[in-house]
Amino acid sequence: MATPSPGASSTPVAAKTYTPTGSDKQLSCADFEKILSNSALKLSDLLALIPSKVKDVWVPEVRIKLGFKFEWDDTFAAWHAHGHEPDSRQAGTSSAAASDWVARISCTPKADLDPFWKKDKAKMLMSAPVQKGQKPSEGMTYWATGKTAVQLQASHIKLVI
Repeated sequence: MATPSPGASSTPVAAKTYTPTGSDKQLSCADFEKILSNSALKLSDLLALIPSKVKDVWVPEVRIKLGFKFEWDDTFAAWHAHGHEPDSRQAGTSSAAASDWVARISCTPKADLDPFWKKDKAKMLMSAPVQKGQKPSEGMTYWATGKTAVQLQASHIKLVI
């Protein structure tokens, strides 16, 4: 089986299953922030956080054949992590998905934690800090809804395979 690599999406590659190697320890958003390096994630670091019992449920698509998708719950939140090869639909855009493997990670709290972290309101990990609210005084965060153009772009994090 060939190893997937950025830019190889036009070459037929056998489907690959990705296997997480993490423990069942309670994760925090900070755990994912710690593995960000230069606005990118290493696949091995990401897989080391995802509990090993979680199965890869990726379903290949017509334009994106290679990827992974993990969904799991712990006592704090519902988590979602997925990644895929470059997306031909993004060609010619400034999206990281146009030319690189990308990952997206979301956290959906199970309870209200504070005014920013609300029950059942997913936040996406950003590749770089974004403004937390409407006012600069609210500070910066690595987690946002991913609904603005800036956040949507920042939520597609370059993935180093």
